[in-house]
Amino acid sequence: MDVILYISEAFNLMDMTVPYDLFRKMDEISVKVVGLTKGMVKSEDGISVQVPYGIEDIHHADLLWVCGGDLHSDLFEDQALHKWLKEMSQLSKMAVGVASGSYLLAKAGVLSDVKCTTHPKYHRKLKKLGIPAVKNEFCHDLRYMTTATHGYHYKLVYDCIKTLVDEKTAKEVMPWSGDGPERVFSASDYPEKWSRIKSRQKHFEKHLRKCLNDKIGKSKNNKVVASYLYEGARAIDFVSSFNILKHSCQTTIVSVGNTKGLVKVEGGGFAIKVDHALQEVKRAYMLLVPGGSRIKEQLSNTYLIHWLANICPTTFRILTIGEGEQIIGVSGVLTEFDPFVEEEMDLLGSKYMMVGSFAKSQDLLLKLLKENHQEVAKNVSFFGAYGKGMY
Repeated sequence: MDVILYISEAFNLMDMTVPYDLFRKMDEISVKVVGLTKGMVKSEDGISVQVPYGIEDIHHADLLWVCGGDLHSDLFEDQALHKWLKEMSQLSKMAVGVASGSYLLAKAGVLSDVKCTTHPKYHRKLKKLGIPAVKNEFCHDLRYMTTATHGYHYKLVYDCIKTLVDEKTAKEVMPWSGDGPERVFSASDYPEKWSRIKSRQKHFEKHLRKCLNDKIGKSKNNKVVASYLYEGARAIDFVSSFNILKHSCQTTIVSVGNTKGLVKVEGGGFAIKVDHALQEVKRAYMLLVPGGSRIKEQLSNTYLIHWLANICPTTFRILTIGEGEQIIGVSGVLTEFDPFVEEEMDLLGSKYMMVGSFAKSQDLLLKLLKENHQEVAKNVSFFGAYGKGMY
């Protein structure tokens, strides 16, 4: 089964990485990340990825997933792209449009006579196309699923697998056991009316722009969060954490690698551009180490171990996800902190925050954000993390 994830310039990172890493759990699924052309594509947050395929390389899809973001207006008039999207949607068993991605599908003529929704910014334009737009955050009609926010990635993946495979498999693919993630906020915290959703999403995006401006204009005074990226790092571990941390004002998030340049993520579906080599980052407020199947290759990296031994003692918090804790372990910095890494420890109050999965990391970072910015954390949870409902 071929899953095609289409990204455009200024795409939303979570729109791509959640389906990429969750669909990859199924052996029978092949996941391809596709750009307008193959090569570098920059996200709306300024992180660049290299994709191995352009639309001219892809001629079949069982599932077409169109990522949203702060998409450039010329995409909505790109006839070659529209033709390809229409062809792929006709071939596919299901098509998904996330936020502005659903408006892109609509402009391509894919959603004619289909009930759908889109980002509030494009909702009126959707209706002008003669499409039956609904004022919902999530809409599933026939073989099409669309959302108004970026908070429904997990539900989209779940519903796709449930429809194309079965419900049992869909639950197995989700990154948590039981009926959903830990709830940092209750369902009653989320707005019900479309007007409230529009208002809160506008406020949410305004706050994010302020945070990004702070990062650009006052980077020397900001707290630095350093994320170590290596060949085979799990993309969703990095991106799901970045997706929450970026909402903290006066915080700069930097990617750090053994060298500058491109680092292929686990599965090899795309590469992330790393902007800093280890020797360029001398101090950090927080260190993030994602997991990955190839992490053992880093355990004998003496330069990395030396860097960790120097930076960790002065770092306020260290967050490791999955296998990421192995790197911290071999560096020797945990020797004098054994009492702080017990299974039952209070992670929020600890320097060493070691979690088993990105879902746990996401919950933990939402709680940290909630301590300082409750309303911001609430909006991040709704518009960028979990949405209002899961299954």
